[in-house]
Amino acid sequence: MGQYDTQALSEALMGFLQDLPSPVIPKSVYPSLKTTLQEEEEMSVGETGRCLLKALEPPAVPLPSLFTLHYLLRHLDRVSQSSAHNDLDPHTLAFLFSPLLLTAGSVSHLNKYCTYVGLKTFRQNICFYLNSNLDES
Repeated sequence: MGQYDTQALSEALMGFLQDLPSPVIPKSVYPSLKTTLQEEEEMSVGETGRCLLKALEPPAVPLPSLFTLHYLLRHLDRVSQSSAHNDLDPHTLAFLFSPLLLTAGSVSHLNKYCTYVGLKTFRQNICFYLNSNLDES
């Protein structure tokens, strides 16, 4: 895919997320996510992923939003694996996409750690947990 195609695809994805009537991650789950991300040093990657997924289970997060989040996190994981070629490392992706997944003003609710660095950790833990569970099925 050429540079122009990559840019057009990125803009389309970001536009889609901006145009959603509500954020992919509802504000009501922020406290649970914040707690899990702050306690992650005491937990294994798999355990952190399970806790994050538990906070995101329906009805807290509508099923369509959960599917969107799952697909987007897998896509961002693939993009970050090519960071040597596209300069989109996990930190940069978290910086770009966290404002699109969380409501405006969420920085004050989750703080800078949970939005920028936290989305990187969140993505890694969720993808690890989902991939592990898919391998088991």
